Amino acid sequence: MPARKRAAQERRESSDHWLLLQQSMVRRVATYFDDVGELIGAGSTQPREWLERYALLWGGVIDDVGDWLQREAGNPPRPSADWVHRAHIRLQQRLRTASIPINVPLEAFRDANAPKPSLTLKPSLTLKIGGLVRAGRGDLLAADQHLRFSNNTVSIDDRRRRLKIFDLPPLRVGDVYSGIVWAHETRYPIVAVEVEIV
Repeated sequence: MPARKRAAQERRESSDHWLLLQQSMVRRVATYFDDVGELIGAGSTQPREWLERYALLWGGVIDDVGDWLQREAGNPPRPSADWVHRAHIRLQQRLRTASIPINVPLEAFRDANAPKPSLTLKPSLTLKIGGLVRAGRGDLLAADQHLRFSNNTVSIDDRRRRLKIFDLPPLRVGDVYSGIVWAHETRYPIVAVEVEIV
């Protein structure tokens, strides 16, 4: 690709990223106002409730700005179409449960079927995982039977979840189980999960 075209594409992508950041911030502020309206309507006088809503607003804004800064620096902050984050944990053989943090990137909410896919975001996504397959043998740790999300619905304002691994059968030291978490609505890969038995 010629240097001029590449520079124009980078400027266009930078502009799209800036607009996505603005869109996300407007959604967060609107959600905050909705929450405040509910608190007022309920006659809440509990400072804790007000502070929780305020902390959620600024925590989300900081996450979004951090993602934007990483992207502008040329570092993918989280999974993108070209790179999928890898979550690797070492699970002791005797343990029967574990928990893996999942951070859903803003890019996962892009609606590829919209008229302007780079600027249109889905309001929420459903996380899916088919299971974790053992390398070399194909044995499966199945969804629902051994795997469950803390909450499989994520929104732009609340993108952190946990994948819980539970009720495990006897496992052998050295085995590695892996699988992909993706967003059902956008088919976007969120994270490659890898569990190594030690």
